[in-house]
Amino acid sequence: MTIAVFAAVRHSGFVSLDDPQYVSENPHIAQGLTWAGVAWAFTSGYASNWHPLTWLSHMLDISLFGMHPGWHHLTNLALHLGSTILLFWFLLRTTRAIWPSAFVAALFAIHPLHVESVAWIAERKDVLSTMFLMLTLLAYAAYAYRPATWRYGVVMLVFALGLLAKPMLVTLPVLLLLLDVWPLKRTSFAALIALVSPGARARLEPVEGVAPARALLIEKAPMLALVLVSSIATVIAQQHGGAVQNLALVPLDVRVENALLSYVTYAGSMLWPTRLVIYYALVTSLPGWGAIGAAILIGTATWLAVRAARSRPYVTVGWLWYLGTLVPVIGLVQVGQQSHADRYTYVPLTGLFIIAAWGVSDLVRRAPRWRRVAAVAAAAVVLLMATMAHAQVQYWHDSGTVWTHAVDASTGANRSRADYGLGLLRGTEGRYEEAAALLTEAVTIDRNFAEAHSSLARVLMAQGKPEDAAPHLAEALRLNPKLADARSSLAATHTDRGLALFKEGQFGDAAAEFTEAIRLAPELADAHHSLGKALGAQGKIPEAIEQLTIAVRLAPANARFHYDLGFGLANEGKTAESIVEFTEALRLDNDIADAHTNLAVALAQQGKMQEAFVHFKEAARLKPDVAGVHRNLALAEISAGQYADALKEFKEILRIDPGNAEAQRAVDALAGRIK
Repeated sequence: MTIAVFAAVRHSGFVSLDDPQYVSENPHIAQGLTWAGVAWAFTSGYASNWHPLTWLSHMLDISLFGMHPGWHHLTNLALHLGSTILLFWFLLRTTRAIWPSAFVAALFAIHPLHVESVAWIAERKDVLSTMFLMLTLLAYAAYAYRPATWRYGVVMLVFALGLLAKPMLVTLPVLLLLLDVWPLKRTSFAALIALVSPGARARLEPVEGVAPARALLIEKAPMLALVLVSSIATVIAQQHGGAVQNLALVPLDVRVENALLSYVTYAGSMLWPTRLVIYYALVTSLPGWGAIGAAILIGTATWLAVRAARSRPYVTVGWLWYLGTLVPVIGLVQVGQQSHADRYTYVPLTGLFIIAAWGVSDLVRRAPRWRRVAAVAAAAVVLLMATMAHAQVQYWHDSGTVWTHAVDASTGANRSRADYGLGLLRGTEGRYEEAAALLTEAVTIDRNFAEAHSSLARVLMAQGKPEDAAPHLAEALRLNPKLADARSSLAATHTDRGLALFKEGQFGDAAAEFTEAIRLAPELADAHHSLGKALGAQGKIPEAIEQLTIAVRLAPANARFHYDLGFGLANEGKTAESIVEFTEALRLDNDIADAHTNLAVALAQQGKMQEAFVHFKEAARLKPDVAGVHRNLALAEISAGQYADALKEFKEILRIDPGNAEAQRAVDALAGRIK
């Protein structure tokens, strides 16, 4: 059933969100599995994440299958299928209840909310870490039934591997403590409560054969140590990558409200999973009544779950499983700008599935006449979810289907994000009119969407509309002064204006535009270079040299920058320094005729005529139809007494320009002198 639902992924491609950063355009992954890649995976916080095992799995895919996306998708599917079987195995082994276990595993396998984790290559971390989570559950069950040091070592090993795949497993030690109550029956909720409540300890009834709760808590200490290490590494990676939003951007009250609403949203989507999209925007002006209502629902459900602890412990375990495993991604620590995500439910929904499966099983046990109805209903639910998941998989075929579906299925802020995603895609495809329309819609819906303003400006610039682009760039920077793309784009706009003014001979105005570009983007080498030329055209040679020197420092591989700096140095009389720059320019690009000419002149000034001749001749070879190049070579040859060679060059000038009087006089004089 799982294979049937997800079979279409073998024909799916990479998508434009995260897949390029993770795989298709990641230079570290593209090399395949190498020792250098292994070192990078363990030492890098790339993409604001530290999950070395996930990086290694992507590298292994490249080594085995190259950049063929279908095989990468099939790896995700294989891991998902493995987790499904392991979950069924764990529940069956610990409860001996085959049909509830099968129902939970089936829902895990084909629930539409889980499509994102399986059908998105970048979410390899989900399916890989969850497979190790399921292995940890099985290993822990084996240890619980037959305690042994080596068995505990296996638990620690697979748990550590899971953390190396995705740090979301940090709540697993607490989950194992819940499983000690049910289904492992190693302790009771009363015993766990007694650990933190002296009053409850006095009222605790002893239970035969139940391990002391304190010992079980101590048993988790080594796991908590792994959690601490993983958490520190993750926080460092996310802060270094700038993914964690500060409280000024996303206040604490907004985070709490969003977390409460997300818990309810996920549960609602579990029951009726429609209009699922790749991105749900975070709204900072949430309705207070919604958060209050969500808090009441969650509080009531938690109270009922705790009340059921003695008679139906699976309810308490399932509900706390759901609440607890969502904590790392519920948004209290806000990473990115999404409010919630379907992929975050991949593990947590299992807790709610358990409540449903064992709840119906209890009902049937009390009322056997409902057995067939329950069986038919369970089969219908699975069939319905499988059908909806199969349809959801089709939306993940490629970037176009992902974002088009998001546009069709979204409203409000989510629609703005969807328009933005599809607009970016159309822009990269060169479909600028569609891109401009979509991005205009995005900023119309959400006027505070800085990235959309910036992207719209870039599309307008690509359409040759820099004046239309400038206001959007300015707005993007007003909304987000740290938005590097917008700053660079606006700087480029000023640079383009300056170049147009420079061509018209308005050097002062051009210099002002270049100066503004540098203020916006000091790292923009083109702006420094252009300012240097504008200053040089005004006779401000020292200031020009300063700007050209900066341009060379920022773009040392640009031959033209080295040439222009050399030209400025030569005009300032700094012959030796100009030779260095001309030489470097020619090392980078040996076909710059002017560089050969000016280097030859500089060498001649130092009396290095033989070296100068080489470059004069190379300039004449590169520009055989330019009279001035031949004139330079002829004059150099005359100064060296090479009259016959000079005569040939002046004759070449007459071939190019028959009316050149200077060349004709030189030919007559040299012909007589040679005779």
